[in-house]
Amino acid sequence: MTRHIKHPIMILVHPERIQIIRYMMGKNYLTSKEISEGTNLHEQTVNTHLKALQRFGLIERSIRYEAKPKPLYEYKLNYDPLIQIFREKILEYSNLLNDLEYYAKREKYLRVATATLKPNL
Repeated sequence: MTRHIKHPIMILVHPERIQIIRYMMGKNYLTSKEISEGTNLHEQTVNTHLKALQRFGLIERSIRYEAKPKPLYEYKLNYDPLIQIFREKILEYSNLLNDLEYYAKREKYLRVATATLKPNL
């Protein structure tokens, strides 16, 4: 699923991932079960999204304690890369928005100017 994603911003467009990130903000390490309970998402869904976020270094994972058959992991947001990603994209989208507004105004102006220059037949 996330193997083909080239830029981490694409990881962040999923509404459930945004929900998980929002829930994790300001909290220390949380298990996937704690995140699941706090977001009302199925734990397997949370685990899938946590793996995707971890792949891009957007969360940290550590072992809360060793358990059999597998350890209990806990997760924490890695704020710096998240902030950097959003700042880059906000700037990029801001520039795009400025360009779109410029060309929309220009097109509207040209339509009005063209309409006023047409001779009445």
